Amino acid sequence: MKRTPLKRKKPKSKTRSWFVKELDRIAKTLAKERDGYVCQKCGEKVCGSNAHGSHVIPVSAGQTLRWDLDNIKCLCMHDHIYWWHKNPLESSAWFRSAFPERYEYLQSMRNLMIKFPTTQLEEFHEAVKGVKSWEKYKELYKDMMA
Repeated sequence: MKRTPLKRKKPKSKTRSWFVKELDRIAKTLAKERDGYVCQKCGEKVCGSNAHGSHVIPVSAGQTLRWDLDNIKCLCMHDHIYWWHKNPLESSAWFRSAFPERYEYLQSMRNLMIKFPTTQLEEFHEAVKGVKSWEKYKELYKDMMA
């Protein structure tokens, strides 16, 4: 019996959406580590699926701040889903009083609209994929924005 050779699959090229998802994962993980895996609202220690990386300025409002660690905070699932998203005025006032410097920075950056080409996302991903400290990530993010 004659054996047919195994077909080798070509490695799929990484798409824009792949880089976006990976950069989301990296940024949210580093933001949660920066916050010590503690919900910034209630102060509870969180882990696993209870630890949410929540955006202050939503991704839908502009992609520019999507991977900015100042735009991401750690919240427990309850505070993220049932408080942050259900009470935008209250949650905005809370963030403004709890993190005034970050609030002012985000307000100044809010209207900046930059569409990053896929090649730039790929370069940024290469730069940050092995980064273990959120401080180093912030430096690399600032360089990308320059």
